[in-house]
Amino acid sequence: MRKMLGVSIVALVCALAGTGLQAVAEFPSWAYGVTTPPPPVAPPATPAPAAGGGRGAAAPPDPTLLSLPGATQQFTRAQISNQYGPADWYPGDHPQMPEIVAKGKQAQNVAACSLCHMPNGKGRPENAPVAGIPVEYFVKTLMDFKNDLRASSDPRKANTNRMIAFAKAMTDEEILHAATYFNTMPWTQ
Repeated sequence: MRKMLGVSIVALVCALAGTGLQAVAEFPSWAYGVTTPPPPVAPPATPAPAAGGGRGAAAPPDPTLLSLPGATQQFTRAQISNQYGPADWYPGDHPQMPEIVAKGKQAQNVAACSLCHMPNGKGRPENAPVAGIPVEYFVKTLMDFKNDLRASSDPRKANTNRMIAFAKAMTDEEILHAATYFNTMPWTQ
C-alpha cells in the first residue's frame, strides 16, 4: 500500500511539473517588452492595394477624436502615440511636467518620459512605475545606464535598450529634472 501511495505521489508531481513547463512555454513575453517575434505560423497575407490605386500611398491619418472616462480633452490616435508630446489625458492630476518629461528631445531621439512612464509616473504594464522613487536612486539608475554600468539581463527587451539610449542623450540636468518631477508624486496603487 505504501509503495502504491509513493508511486501515486511521484506521478502527481510529474504531472504537475509537466503542466508548469507548458505554462512557461506560453509565457507572455509581450508583457515584458520582449521584441523577438514568435515563429511564423503561416505566410503573411498579401497587402491590399492602397486607396486611390497608387502604389505605396499612405492612408491618411484617422481624424477620429478619442476620449477616456473623466478626461477633459480628446486626442487622435496619432496624438496619443506621439513620442515627442504624447496625450496628457488628465493634466490636473499631476504637477507641471518638465520639458524632458512632456516632450523629450526629438533631435536626439529621446522620447518623452511621459509616453512610457505616464504623466502620473505609474508607467504602462511593460514599463517601470517611477512615481515616488527617491531622486538619488532615479539619478543613479539613469547615470548607470548612461555610463554602461547597468543593462537588462535580457537583451531582447527593447524598452531597456531604449532607456539606455535615452539616458546617454540626456543631460545631467534633464535627468535631475525628471527625477525631481516623478519624486514629487507619491506612489499609489
